[in-house]
Amino acid sequence: MVGRAPQEIDAIIRKSGDWRGETLSRVRGLVLGASPAVVEEVKWKKPSRPEGVPVWSLGGIVCTGEMLKSAVRLTFPKGAQMKDRKKLFNARLESTSVRAIDLHEGEKVPEAALKALLVEAVGLNVRGLRAVGEANGEEAVASKVTKGTAYPAARRRRDGRTGAPLDGYAGPAGSQQVPGGVVHELPADLCEGLVANPVALDAWVNITPLARNEFICWVEDAKQEMTRRRRIRRTQEELEEGQRRPCCWPGCRHRRRTGR
Repeated sequence: MVGRAPQEIDAIIRKSGDWRGETLSRVRGLVLGASPAVVEEVKWKKPSRPEGVPVWSLGGIVCTGEMLKSAVRLTFPKGAQMKDRKKLFNARLESTSVRAIDLHEGEKVPEAALKALLVEAVGLNVRGLRAVGEANGEEAVASKVTKGTAYPAARRRRDGRTGAPLDGYAGPAGSQQVPGGVVHELPADLCEGLVANPVALDAWVNITPLARNEFICWVEDAKQEMTRRRRIRRTQEELEEGQRRPCCWPGCRHRRRTGR
C-alpha cells in the first residue's frame, strides 16, 4: 500500500453511503487477497471526480474500481488477454485490450470466480515484468514480486550519487541502498516515492545506472513543484509498466556535456 491511498479509498467507499460502497469494499478485499504485494493507489483526480479512482497494481495495473450511478465497475487493462473461464466480463467488450465487470444492486458478488480472475490478472502482469527483465539480462526484476515480498518504508539518512541508504531494505542483489545515476544525485523525494512502491523500486534497482540517471534528470528538470511531483508519480508508473527510460524525454544533457 502506498502513502495515503488506503485512507483515500476508505473515504471513497464511505462517501457512497449505499450498496455501492459495500460492494466496492468487498471487492477491495478480494483484490488485496489475490497477492500480498498488491499496491493500493488513487489516480486520475479531476474536477468532476476530485476523490479519484481506486487502483490496484502489481507489475502494472491489475484493475481499477469505480462506483457508477447504477453499478460498481472493475476494469482490467489487460482483460482481453485473460481467459475469464467463468465469463465474468460483461462491459468494455468492444475494446481490443480492456475488459470490465459491472456489478449491480442485489447481485451476489461471485467471490471465488472473481478472486481466480484477479489472481490471473496478477500473474499476467508478473510474467510480463519477468519477460522484460530476462530480455535485458536482468532476471531479478520480478523475482521479489513473484514471491510477494513488499519492501518496508525506509528511513533515509543521506542521499548521494551512488544511492540512498535504506534501513531494512535488501534489494535483489542484497544491496542496502537505492542506487542513483551517473551524474545526478538521487533526490530525497524521488527516493521516497520509490521505496513507497515495491514494484517500482524493484524495477529501479535492476535498470542500468544510465537509465536511472535519465529518470533523475527528468525529475530534476521540472521547474515547478507540481510538475516535479507529477514526474515522480509518472516515474513510479512507468517503472511499473516496464519502461526503462522516461517517455518522450530527449535525454540528460548534463551527462553529454560532461562526457560521462
